[in-house]
Amino acid sequence: MGDFLKELMADDIKEAELRGEKRGEKRGADKMLIELVHDGVLDINVAAKRAKKSMKKFREELEMAYPTK
Repeated sequence: MGDFLKELMADDIKEAELRGEKRGEKRGADKMLIELVHDGVLDINVAAKRAKKSMKKFREELEMAYPTK
């Protein structure tokens, strides 16, 4: 494999790793917001806004994490 191709592949791998890290960070932050709402520490409206999600979507995720039935 040529040096150019190796460099190109290394750049692609690095970009994929960064995207994966960002997704993981977002999921972790969303999980924390859901836990705070469930525990009564944070208002659901504030949490949805911080998560940059609609209230409907945030409620769905809260219900999935903490089913009421």
